[in-house]
Amino acid sequence: MKSMLACGLLALVVLLAGCTQKEESSGSLPPRPDLGELRPAVREVISRAYDRAEGGRAEDLANLARVLHAHAFHEVAVQVYDLALAKNGGAFPEVYLSGLAAYWNDRDEARRRLERAVAIRRDYPAAWLWLGRVHAEAGENLRAREAFLAADRLLATAYGSLGLARSFMVEGPERDLRRARSHLEQALAIDRRLPSVHAAWARYWRLTGDARRAAESERLAKDAVKERGFPDPILLEVSLLSRTPSGVRTQIDGLLAMGQAEEALRRAERYLAEDPGSLDAKLFRANALLRLQRHADVIAATDELLRAAPGEADYMVLRANALFGLGRQADAVRQLEAAVAADPENVGARYTLGVLLGPVDARAARTHMRWVLENAPLRHPEVRSLLARVEDSLGQRDEAARLLAEALAFDPQDATALQMKRLLGL
Repeated sequence: MKSMLACGLLALVVLLAGCTQKEESSGSLPPRPDLGELRPAVREVISRAYDRAEGGRAEDLANLARVLHAHAFHEVAVQVYDLALAKNGGAFPEVYLSGLAAYWNDRDEARRRLERAVAIRRDYPAAWLWLGRVHAEAGENLRAREAFLAADRLLATAYGSLGLARSFMVEGPERDLRRARSHLEQALAIDRRLPSVHAAWARYWRLTGDARRAAESERLAKDAVKERGFPDPILLEVSLLSRTPSGVRTQIDGLLAMGQAEEALRRAERYLAEDPGSLDAKLFRANALLRLQRHADVIAATDELLRAAPGEADYMVLRANALFGLGRQADAVRQLEAAVAADPENVGARYTLGVLLGPVDARAARTHMRWVLENAPLRHPEVRSLLARVEDSLGQRDEAARLLAEALAFDPQDATALQMKRLLGL
């Protein structure tokens, strides 16, 4: 059945691409957008890309389109993608990226371009996922389902499973909650820490009339870790061109997540050189230094940050981690206590303080960990496991066992919970 649906969509896409394709523009470059309010580094990278593209070479036009795209000049980026396409004969990356850029201003045009993209290259899962998203937003449920199914056949992702699940939770005769649940379970198995997974479960529970479970799923979604994009190497290349704070943050977070701390540090230092007064740049650099265990450098970096913003709890948490890394546990605890005093709702400060206090002040550790448990529920397997050890040290073995059972119910393979269960003999 999956094969029939996917093949049917492919035939439709090829037909639509052949019927609706229009010639890309072969004219001159569009006027340069107004760059006056942008950071100097952003103005420089865009101006340099424009200067190179004046020669009209396909690769320079494609680079300019990507640079504009990375800095959210979506409309003009589409125009430049079309100039590149007129030169390179319709290369997949430019067709695909032009569809993503068009998405922000013209969903119908985005659909047309994405349909053409999947007709050119049928084996790129992210293109099918984007096409499914556009169809779903247009209320074209069956086409959305077929696109998500095509993506899922190529690469199983939580986003593909969610798209399929949502397609079975629509109003009307297409609703099938049994099949929706099957896809939701697959999404949960792939990545249970995405807020969108729990939000979709909340909708499912509401549709089935289970208010208690709906409320629990909504609670899990509320404070979840931020969404992570699905694998998309082509779009990643675009994001790496950004010089905006949010773009650089995305790059560094991604590099750290992939274990590339040295490269993250290089990018942070380049950003800092471009904007020496940027606290964001200094924070990015300090995070990379911490990952590299250059603790003395982290302390120097956070001292500078705290001189600029004395009450910023996140800077104090970063400094406390470095102090602990140098073996200065008492100093780390005092720094974390100052962070909690400055921002009582800072999850990182509360969590780290609970961990450090566990061996020396179990009752205080319990207070902080229970606060985290109530306010950042998606960290609960790890928090419940560590809290179980605290409860056990206070003679509360039944409570420790209950916490570990809940942690393993959330994730039966959670390494911390399994290790703590063995350690405590529960």
